[in-house]
Amino acid sequence: MVGLWRAFIMVWFCFFATRRVGGFSTVGSIESNLVDRKYGSTNQFLSSRSWAAVPLAKKMFSFSSSSCTEVTEHCHRFLTSHDPKCDLQMEGICNNDDEIFALIVLNTDCCTQSFRRLWGLSTFRLCADGGANRLHDSLRAAGGERARHVPHAIKGDLDSLRPEVGEFYRSLGAEIIHDGDQDCNDFQKCLREARARRDAHFPGRRLTALALGAFGGRFDQEMAAVHACFEFQRGGSRDRVVLLSDENLGLLLGPGRHRLAPNPALEGPTCGLLPIGGPVSSLTTTGLKWNLSNEPVRFGGLISTSNKILGPVVEVTTSDPLLWMTQLHPAGWGAPPPEDEGGGGEKGE
Repeated sequence: MVGLWRAFIMVWFCFFATRRVGGFSTVGSIESNLVDRKYGSTNQFLSSRSWAAVPLAKKMFSFSSSSCTEVTEHCHRFLTSHDPKCDLQMEGICNNDDEIFALIVLNTDCCTQSFRRLWGLSTFRLCADGGANRLHDSLRAAGGERARHVPHAIKGDLDSLRPEVGEFYRSLGAEIIHDGDQDCNDFQKCLREARARRDAHFPGRRLTALALGAFGGRFDQEMAAVHACFEFQRGGSRDRVVLLSDENLGLLLGPGRHRLAPNPALEGPTCGLLPIGGPVSSLTTTGLKWNLSNEPVRFGGLISTSNKILGPVVEVTTSDPLLWMTQLHPAGWGAPPPEDEGGGGEKGE
């Protein structure tokens, strides 16, 4: 009799245990419970079957039996003008309708293949101090090209801006803003200016700041640009910074779950995940050639470089800030915007 009861209890336990965990899995059928040290939440992936059943653009994710949180979306469709192959591949994956773009030209080589695309895309255009010299010198005066590309503002401590360049842009309506704060760099000052203009003209919209010239110069300046991302995205803001050169894209991912849709016309397949702000206690990915499952990542230990993007969507769940990097192909920047490159939105007020 005792044996029958034991058998009954074991069958009952196995039946309900299977029902409880059967709908949750990760790549390789390993269940991954990620504990966010800041918020104390336990994160759990949906299975591939559950994922396919939910519309991609409206997905919510269960991280525990009692809480639900939304993924942070990072769609890079905006990087290229309409490309039929790209549009078809990214159709239904992401939507940039809620996004406002601000171009910030830094004091490095800027006016290359990416420049005209990003200029035409952006609602606000700013130069970080000496970035105005780069903009001025890279464009031809003949044909009015230089006069057609006037930033809304030039901001910084203005120790690098040449007087004749400042006067040229001032005469065409650009605002010259002196900010002598030596505790932050000119890029940080421009990020604050972009956010203030968004708040004034498009409150509630997500701001994506495009930092052109963030890579390719001095290494300490590149690290200063990454540092500025930490300040700008502090406190879980939806706003973000995309660090750009013709051949590199960097994006700071805060703690939590992220869904990235790289632009197949321009990005990848090479990518990397760098624990730039300190050790990451837990990192899980899907959509890469070499995925990680609840792995600690740190310099001096495991990092992910020279990885490969395999599909249209990459998912990253991280316990700590992480820098996502992708390789860009200069030929993929696409056709320049229309000749009228004045753009829409606020104009230099």
